[in-house]
Amino acid sequence: MPKDIEHITDPAVRRKLDAAKDQAKAAKAFDQFEAELADAFEARKQVPTLLARVDSLEKALARPVNFSATLKTPAKPKGDQKRPDVAECLITATAAELMRRVNQTAHAETIKQHHPGDDQAFQRRVVTGMLKAATNPATTTAAGWAAELVMSDAESYWSKLSAISVAGSLVERGLTRPIQFGDAHSLVVPQRAHDNDGAMRPAWIAEGASIPHVSGRLASSMLLPFKLAAISSFSDELAKTSVPNIRSVIESFIFDDSAVAIDEKLLSADIGIAGTSPSGLYNGKTPLSAGVHPLEDLKNLISKMVSWRARRPVFIMGDLTLTTLKMWVEDGTFLFRDELAKGTLFGIPVVHSATVAPNQIAILDCAALYLGLPVPLVDISATASIVMASASGTAPKMGNPDHHVSEPDSIHESDARFTTPPAEVRSMFQTAGQAVRVIHNGLSWTLVHPDAVEYMNVTWN
Repeated sequence: MPKDIEHITDPAVRRKLDAAKDQAKAAKAFDQFEAELADAFEARKQVPTLLARVDSLEKALARPVNFSATLKTPAKPKGDQKRPDVAECLITATAAELMRRVNQTAHAETIKQHHPGDDQAFQRRVVTGMLKAATNPATTTAAGWAAELVMSDAESYWSKLSAISVAGSLVERGLTRPIQFGDAHSLVVPQRAHDNDGAMRPAWIAEGASIPHVSGRLASSMLLPFKLAAISSFSDELAKTSVPNIRSVIESFIFDDSAVAIDEKLLSADIGIAGTSPSGLYNGKTPLSAGVHPLEDLKNLISKMVSWRARRPVFIMGDLTLTTLKMWVEDGTFLFRDELAKGTLFGIPVVHSATVAPNQIAILDCAALYLGLPVPLVDISATASIVMASASGTAPKMGNPDHHVSEPDSIHESDARFTTPPAEVRSMFQTAGQAVRVIHNGLSWTLVHPDAVEYMNVTWN
């Protein structure tokens, strides 16, 4: 059928075409109505179901509803971090490196074992930094933030030694502060001349009168750095059997023995040896005469500090002397026990140690004392060769006098076979051993005036 019927002019044909067109429209409309009717019947079938759902929803909305909410547990705040203990970090770093060499134990495992807990996270970081910063692990000389922290915190290190060292006790109680040499080869401490007291005394001036001129003489004391050092060696087998106690072994070597050596020299009358060791604080001093009663001797010592006009006096005594004073009873009363329990005697701080001679008691003005106390440098080696000669005892030895080694007294590997008897040279690599070297580089002290210290050897102890 042509789409365009406008061109058909025959009326009969046009009528037939119009009728067919009307029939087609009617058929299409009927089909559409039939489809809509089918949809209506289908929708009517769904009406009961929809009504039931609406009814159910209305009933649900009519009932009271209970709501419960659970809040997320807030995060726990991080606890305070312990301040890194330089001495503890040094011991742990040394132990961790030994365990790595001997037992192939990872550094982190040993560090975690000795410093557990969230509050010691920073301390673990310091130990790890010490080990990473060192070219040879467990060496505190290498550049790096951990080494810088260790070397700058000498006060914390020596405070840790207060229980076994007079020098450590003086630092821990704030009576003196350790001096660091850094890159300096010497330090000059200015002071007034010994015989110049009162020379700069001012005068009372009337209005209009002239102000007099005064002058004083200055002197100086020089601090020179000295070195205290030792090497200890042991086999890998011995290290393995000592694993539970390896930390205490290292601590004893670095702390205890060094404290004894330092205190013995500090509280002695030894003459200094140029380039080797400083003079003792009692050098050139004559011990005060001791009496028969503690009160008499203590009064004598205090009067010396009064004459000297001491600013920070401190009593220094041995553990036995301290115990004797604590137990001293007269007329049923303990004369000194209660005050000694506070750490003072007649208001003056008391420092005691087993390193002090048993019958010795001294008084010192800490304001006149300058102490050079470094943090020790620790190295570990499994390849070094060591001359097995000590600085005391029987030959072959290096010390002359004991515990003092100058260049002529040294025994090098090339000299070992010429000593009497020949000194043993041991290779750590060949004997499967480990050598630990500890060096206190920069130890020194000086008093700005000889009257700043007095001591006596008591007889009532």
